[in-house]
Amino acid sequence: MTPLRSNGPATTLRSLRRWRCLHTAAQEAEPPRWKNPSSSSSSSNGSKKEAPAPPPAEPAIAILTPLSAKNKLLLKDVVSAIENRRYPSVFQHAQKIFSQPIATAVTTNGGLQGASPPETPSSTPTPTPTPDTETYSLLIEACAHFPGCLMQELAFALFAEMKSRNLRPTTLIYHNLLRLLSTSPDYLKRALILREMKDRWFEVTPLGWGWVIRGLLKDHQFELALETFERKLLPLLAPTTTNVNTSQIQQEVWDDLITSLAEKGEVEEAFRLAKMAHDSLSTTLARKTWYSLLTFAARGMYRDATLWAWRHVYVSSIFPPDDGLLEEILLVASRYAIPSLATDVLRVMARRGITFQHHHYAALVEMYLDPSVNEPRKAFAVVRIMMRALGGAGAKSLVKAIVGCVKGNNRVSGLESALRKDLDMLLGRSGSGSASGAGESSTSSSNSTASSKPTKLALNAMAIPITAITSLHARQGHLKQAWDCYNLLAESGITPTADW
Repeated sequence: MTPLRSNGPATTLRSLRRWRCLHTAAQEAEPPRWKNPSSSSSSSNGSKKEAPAPPPAEPAIAILTPLSAKNKLLLKDVVSAIENRRYPSVFQHAQKIFSQPIATAVTTNGGLQGASPPETPSSTPTPTPTPDTETYSLLIEACAHFPGCLMQELAFALFAEMKSRNLRPTTLIYHNLLRLLSTSPDYLKRALILREMKDRWFEVTPLGWGWVIRGLLKDHQFELALETFERKLLPLLAPTTTNVNTSQIQQEVWDDLITSLAEKGEVEEAFRLAKMAHDSLSTTLARKTWYSLLTFAARGMYRDATLWAWRHVYVSSIFPPDDGLLEEILLVASRYAIPSLATDVLRVMARRGITFQHHHYAALVEMYLDPSVNEPRKAFAVVRIMMRALGGAGAKSLVKAIVGCVKGNNRVSGLESALRKDLDMLLGRSGSGSASGAGESSTSSSNSTASSKPTKLALNAMAIPITAITSLHARQGHLKQAWDCYNLLAESGITPTADW
């Protein structure tokens, strides 16, 4: 078998032979041929009936290389194999076409079915088809459509061979090489292609710059990728309409850039680009992008990025967050005192049947005791809910949570006042208001009497805030206030906890 050209070194033939091992590793075999179910019975009966051909399928890939009428006839099988992603057949057909006489190649591919090739004198050798620029462009485009960068060696072998034959590469060939290098870490080849395009005054399209940016992200050159994006693609946010795949490629550039920056730790920059992409793109970002942004924003305690990403993920049901991600988002809600965010997270966890542990209740207590929220009675309601669910297992963690929130805020007196109101409400004393506890429904009527006794568990739960407030008074040197708070235990009939 001869190489793709009639004269010169057989560079492409060696590359094609090496490619046979590559396509086996990529598992890109040609799909099985369609068979008629009645073919076996027909053969057994001796009748030779040909099965009807299946209906033609829509091409999976749109060929961008413009072909002349002659090449359309000659490379018909090659184009069909590319359109249907039968990559092994692409180069098998190419080798077959360019290793036989012109008349035979045209007859096989072109439609002179049953016609014999024209006779040639025996003294004159039969010429073979010679690949031109369109042929090399078509084969390099097939390499660019191949998944990954396994075809990089063959594509650049074809590129070097066409230049050795004094064929000038077109801008489409350069862009197909950039597309191939978008999944390759070979930055030297990418720089070589960009330099040749600059020397030949070829302009890189927005599609090409998108492939360059994706290649830079593959090399972990995040700063250079972001600089290239802001300099080349940021002024062109609106997707162009000249190519069907332009908007999709641009969305992939957004996804890769946002995901890479978030994973690197540049969450604020990724958040800025995500908002920009959400406002400029007609379609939403990929699920992987939303997951990366929400995960690394919650892990790094970024308030605005977490709130924005969670609102879109939760409202639009983009993906179901895992349990670990919900825990991190709950910590963000507790750190920045966002009750609405904590409510959404707890609602999702309750739907999954997750049993709340003491650290969940501690996060809620810290959130309600934050100065920006300042809802101590809701925090005490959370304490009573925890005591009903878990008993006294998490009492020590809640005492520490209350002490850690109130210490240094000079709000001990307000916390003690809220505590006394809750005790009056539980003991049915007159003049007590109804507590609007989170998750706890308290029914109060005007006919309630002092004889209505609270449950022992609810009263014992109040030992936790009493313990914390007594400790705060003692640390501040207010021993009289500490003793008065301690006496609330005896007055209310509360048994001190083991953490006292």
